[in-house]
Amino acid sequence: MANELPQDVITLETAQQWATNWNKNGANFLAKNALKAFLIPAADVEGIINDDKTYHIRGYLGLEEKADGTYEPHMMVVGVDNNQNDMIDYENGYYIYDFTSPCPNTCNTAAPFINAAK
Repeated sequence: MANELPQDVITLETAQQWATNWNKNGANFLAKNALKAFLIPAADVEGIINDDKTYHIRGYLGLEEKADGTYEPHMMVVGVDNNQNDMIDYENGYYIYDFTSPCPNTCNTAAPFINAAK
């Protein structure tokens, strides 16, 4: 894997740790925190759809454990091929993207979802 990853790309190891954290602590996190949506940069979507082999996009939820013991939610997104397999191959440009702008904090402020985001 190249030393320099594209913007918003995380390593497979980081994605696996965040997914493990979600699987262990996601229900507890949701019981104590509001999580309504994720703001997804168009450039990241363009990075996933980099050729005609990508048929879908799959999102995984994850939790990053912060130094103070709290968690920050993440949406990790990968391209998916025609057989519904995740396309993760850093040598050939198939990355895991981290969409880290959760709502609250990046919620829509106008209709139609304004009431749902409160």
